[in-house]
Amino acid sequence: MRGKMIQRVVYGTLLLVLLIGCSSGPATGFPEGAITLGVVTSITGSKAAFGEAQKNGYELALEEINAAGGVSGHSLELIYVDDQSEPEKAIVAAEQLITQDEVPMVLGSYSSNCTFPMAGVTEAHQTPLISPCAATDTLTQQGYEWVFRINAPSSQYSETMFDFLSEMTDAQTVAILFESTDFGTSTARAARKSAEARGFEVVAYEPYDANASDLTPLLTTVKEVQPDVVFAVSYLADAVLLMQQSHEIDLNAHLFAGGAAGFTLPAFIEQAGSDTEHVVSVSQWATDVNWPGAQEFTRKYQERYGELPGLHAAETYTALYLAADVLERANSLDKEKIQAALRDTDIEQTIFGPIKFDQTGQNEHEMVVMQIQNGQFVTVYPPEYAAAEPVYPVPPWSDR
Repeated sequence: MRGKMIQRVVYGTLLLVLLIGCSSGPATGFPEGAITLGVVTSITGSKAAFGEAQKNGYELALEEINAAGGVSGHSLELIYVDDQSEPEKAIVAAEQLITQDEVPMVLGSYSSNCTFPMAGVTEAHQTPLISPCAATDTLTQQGYEWVFRINAPSSQYSETMFDFLSEMTDAQTVAILFESTDFGTSTARAARKSAEARGFEVVAYEPYDANASDLTPLLTTVKEVQPDVVFAVSYLADAVLLMQQSHEIDLNAHLFAGGAAGFTLPAFIEQAGSDTEHVVSVSQWATDVNWPGAQEFTRKYQERYGELPGLHAAETYTALYLAADVLERANSLDKEKIQAALRDTDIEQTIFGPIKFDQTGQNEHEMVVMQIQNGQFVTVYPPEYAAAEPVYPVPPWSDR
């Protein structure tokens, strides 16, 4: 399966630019002027770091698409609305884009906590929503007809991580820690199920507030049960805090593992420094994976923004190319035609892999596991994508 997928994925950026820039005829279905789409993301608030990465990905794709001729000769424009990292604000943002700005399609938001309620709004207004990042399984389990997600759901995070732990380590016990919003709880539930199905003993299963300023009591409890693996589902601030305080209290495990989110951002390494060394995380995408187009995207992103891209920028970059391709095929701003084009999507070539939605609006997407080695994210699983062998078991804090 994985080998076939690798063979199918070719240089996505080039093909999508060709799809967008080469129309077979006049775009009679579009009115004159630019085509405006709506984006909801976290420009401020606790998830602002993720929102910034999302916006960077959108802007890079937007520049390329418009330089290649836009959609049938019409340039794309984006209206960004800040959800302030709050579900209630995401609802208001979606309402604004649909009823006031009258966009034909909405993209976003970052977190499941914001995207899930926002999806109810887009569904009620029969407006297509492309979700590039939100991972809660429930997003595509509501019977919605207007929601299309390109990234893998949270249950797949745990499946991939515990496949890695089963195949590449001799770990037997695991502590599962998770922030208590939709993303954290859904990923943790799936993690416990995946762990137990593979014979791991779950010795701790502990939720916490993502905005907590002190995780020492929680980590002290975990230290007492001495797990082989500490698996945490965290956003950025709490991922940083978790690793710093694990070091402070000398909580040693054979491996610290993350369920994506905060553990995959360059800022995680920047803020927690050497405390992040050897941490592994499941991820939707990685800069060193040999997926055609990924390296070129990485180079362009680094040249423009001065840092390596994380998966969130890759997701939104892909999402906007998808939106442009859908509009091209719909040849219209009519929402029902856009919805039909989304349902018919079958793109084999993007930097994020193939895109094809099932009847629930979920795209099938394969994931990877990265490990921080010498201060850099390195893909270590699955073997056919790996750039290096994983370090396991990791040395105790006193030996680093």
